[in-house]
Amino acid sequence: MERHVIAGGQKLRPQARSFGLKIVDTGLNPRQLGEGFGGRGARIGMFHANHYGGRNVKNSLRAGLVAMTLASAHALPASAQDSCPVAADLAKGIVLTYADGSVETMRRLDADRVETIVGPDYPAREISGRGLYLLRSADFVGGKETNVLSLDYNMSPGDLPAPEAGMDVTIPVSEAFDGSIDLLLETYVGGPAQDVKIGGCTYSAIDIKLTRNDGTAASQSIELLRYYPDLGFANVYGLGDAGQPLDYFEVTEIEALR
Repeated sequence: MERHVIAGGQKLRPQARSFGLKIVDTGLNPRQLGEGFGGRGARIGMFHANHYGGRNVKNSLRAGLVAMTLASAHALPASAQDSCPVAADLAKGIVLTYADGSVETMRRLDADRVETIVGPDYPAREISGRGLYLLRSADFVGGKETNVLSLDYNMSPGDLPAPEAGMDVTIPVSEAFDGSIDLLLETYVGGPAQDVKIGGCTYSAIDIKLTRNDGTAASQSIELLRYYPDLGFANVYGLGDAGQPLDYFEVTEIEALR
C-alpha cells in the first residue's frame, strides 16, 4: 500500500516545545507510570516521564475502584455460551480482560469516537478517534479527573486515516498536558489481516505498529496495537522504547455487556 504522510500546519502556542521530549527508564510496569496514567496514557506517560518537571513518576496511583471506572457495573459480561461480541455491542460496551487481571471497557461515543474505561487498579478514561488514534486520556483520583492529556491531529476524528491492513501513515500531533504543548510525529504501519482466537471466539485482527518520535533517534517509543475491524477498536498489546525489548500484554477474554 502507498505510504501517506499527512501534513501538519497547526500553529502551536508560543510556549510549545517542539521535539523536546526524552525517554527515561522508570523501572516500573508501564501500567503504573505517571501519577496514574492508567491506560494508553501510561504508555505515552513513559515517553513523557522526564518532561513534566516535579512529577514523581514512581508515585503511581494506587486508589481503589472509583465509580467512573466501572460505570457499567450494573451490566454483566455475556456468558461464554452466548454469541461472541459484534460491532453492535460497542453501543453498550465490550470488555477486554488481560492476563494480569486489568480490564478495559470499550464504548462507542459517536460515529467516530470510542471511549475506554480502564481499571481497576489504575482507573482512567480514554477517548480514541476511529478506535485507534488516542485523542484524550485522564486519570481518576477520588472520582475526579486529573492528569488530562489531549492530542490534536489537526483534523476531525472522522477524517483520520481508516485503520486497515497495510496502512503506512505518518501524522504530526500536538500533545497538551499541564499547560505545555509538544509536537510529535506518529507513524502507523499495519500488517496483514489475520484471524485470532481469544476466549473461545475468533476475531479478524490487524496488528499495527505505532512509532512515536520526537525528532531524535534516541527518543522513540513503540506501541503495538491490535485493531479489530469487526468490532471497531484497538487495544495495546506491546510497548517499549525503540531498539529495546518490548513489554507485552495478553488479552484473555473479550466479552459484550448485555
